[in-house]
Amino acid sequence: MTVTRRKLLWACAASAGLPQTGLARDTPMREAVDLKQSAQSSAGPMALLFSIKGCPFCEFVRKSYLLPMNREGIVNAWQVSIDRAGTLVAFDGSVQAPRAWAGQLNVRQTPTLMFLSGQGNSVAEPLIGVVSSEFYGAMLEQRIASARDGLKKLAP
Repeated sequence: MTVTRRKLLWACAASAGLPQTGLARDTPMREAVDLKQSAQSSAGPMALLFSIKGCPFCEFVRKSYLLPMNREGIVNAWQVSIDRAGTLVAFDGSVQAPRAWAGQLNVRQTPTLMFLSGQGNSVAEPLIGVVSSEFYGAMLEQRIASARDGLKKLAP
């Protein structure tokens, strides 16, 4: 089964409230604490999911798409829990609260999925909210392709 078809099946199962076979329900998303260090784990674009605890749409994106895509090496995805206590190290080395840093990036709702270079530059249009679970996979694939193209344009 192709990756695209598998993702579509997961999305359909999630939107119908059916069990999603093959997904580790208890696997946590990697929390971005030091963004420079997190960005070094992949040569491709970094996908940052801005989420809050209890957000069902954040959970849908995380479990149906980002965790499987991380496992398969399709994307380098990390989570920024904007309601998390503590700090994160931003790309510029500054130490900030996750909510404050999200505000600097104009993140106004969750889930927001941003695509950034290893230096913190935006390389594709953010994917904000979940307008349609049926089309989320296609929109995500388009953004990942745009992010890869955007990353190539930044390369010297």
